Amino acid sequence: MDKYRYGLNWLYAINNDNKYRYILGNLFNEGSNILVCFGVNPSTASPEKLDNTVNTVSRVAKINNYDGWIMFNIYPQRATIPDNMEEEINEIEHQNNLKIIKEILTTYNIKDVWFAYGNIIEKRKYLLNCLKEINIILKELKIIPFTFTPLTNLGHPRHPLYIPFEVFRLENKKHCFKL
Repeated sequence: MDKYRYGLNWLYAINNDNKYRYILGNLFNEGSNILVCFGVNPSTASPEKLDNTVNTVSRVAKINNYDGWIMFNIYPQRATIPDNMEEEINEIEHQNNLKIIKEILTTYNIKDVWFAYGNIIEKRKYLLNCLKEINIILKELKIIPFTFTPLTNLGHPRHPLYIPFEVFRLENKKHCFKL
């Protein structure tokens, strides 16, 4: 998986003009117990400059004794403000995202996938379809996603920035879907 390696411990992949980020992760310990988190879309975070969401994912991985973490998104377009996301799906970038997600989940034998995308998934019509395609991959790999809290009123896993940090313990893990 060297093609996604960035420095010693980082996984990172963006497109040529940095408008899409497919993966950001830190493998800080030797081992295969890696926490994967799915948000809706990436902002500007990179290995050199993490944002608040990615910092939270990193902290959750550490307090729960994971060997690292990986951040994926339902859709890979960088947009700090979700209203600035593309009105129509860029199918090429979406397919690139799915390919990398499946490749990483398989290569690293991922077992724990945390859904944390919140109600933002309703900002664009195509996002729920993107999620359905990700769920097909997860089902194929026999991975059941979880969240740490009850779902929102709209039925979505909560975004981590709006949850008290003490909730992020594995004993609070709740499965989102059944295979």
